[in-house]
Amino acid sequence: MTTRITALWTKFKSRKYRESFVESHLSSTVAAQIQTMRHDRSMTQADLAALSGMKQSRISVLEDPDNKSLSIATLRRIAAAFDVALVIRFVPFSAVARWSSETGNSKFSVASFSDERAPVALPLVASAGTSDYRPYRAEAAVTTVAATRKFIRTSDRAMH
Repeated sequence: MTTRITALWTKFKSRKYRESFVESHLSSTVAAQIQTMRHDRSMTQADLAALSGMKQSRISVLEDPDNKSLSIATLRRIAAAFDVALVIRFVPFSAVARWSSETGNSKFSVASFSDERAPVALPLVASAGTSDYRPYRAEAAVTTVAATRKFIRTSDRAMH
């Protein structure tokens, strides 16, 4: 682990800290993403307001990192205005620690559909004990297949 992740992970041992961090991180990340995507597209707050059917003052509030009043409906409207997908999911704290320890504004930039390249189909495999998916690798597949076969054999014996 990097020093930044290690330090954060140590603080995460406190449930109160984790909850406070996630709440703050959510609002500041959403604000930074909206502002970054808007700047990437050379848009003003008024431009984004017009595209999303909101007032400029609402866009200003959404770009405030201290804003805690986020609704899924509002975020869907912003996503539609930027022509990007909105994904909301539950993740382990380790994923939050990894993501938040990354630096740079590039993590906040999201290309609109028209600026994307078609995705390359890579089979994904779940990492053991996590909800993280990683690109398929032959050596990982051999291990996974062997472990699966062993599990099936063991399970079959136990059932008979």
